[in-house]
Amino acid sequence: MTTLSKAINIQFKDGHASFSELLTVEPILNHIFFYFCHYAKEYDLPIRVTSIRGDAIGRKSTTHKEGRAIDISTRGWDVLHCNRIASKLNMKFSKNIGTSPVGGTERVCVYGDEQHLDHFHLQVKRNVKLFS
Repeated sequence: MTTLSKAINIQFKDGHASFSELLTVEPILNHIFFYFCHYAKEYDLPIRVTSIRGDAIGRKSTTHKEGRAIDISTRGWDVLHCNRIASKLNMKFSKNIGTSPVGGTERVCVYGDEQHLDHFHLQVKRNVKLFS
């Protein structure tokens, strides 16, 4: 475990995610992820990254493979905090950064639908620059 992951209590699901893998995602996604971590630390909530680049059964999107998505478990979070962080992230970052299914709402944090009740799915569009 790295000093940074100890400082903010980030855990990684064995064989599915790692700190070094976290460093390979789009920089703007890490920016959003650390905003998420700040919220979790403020409320003493666990951060367990369950998937970064790995494949998953039934996964149709290429966001993970391309380094544009991170999944984080909701275990240890109550529904209020789950909805609150998803709303905060989407209000703050979705415009011009979020992605969506065709005709859907742009989001950087997907939570609350039947596919995303046990985890948060952080995601960003292709070719978004952290610095321009």
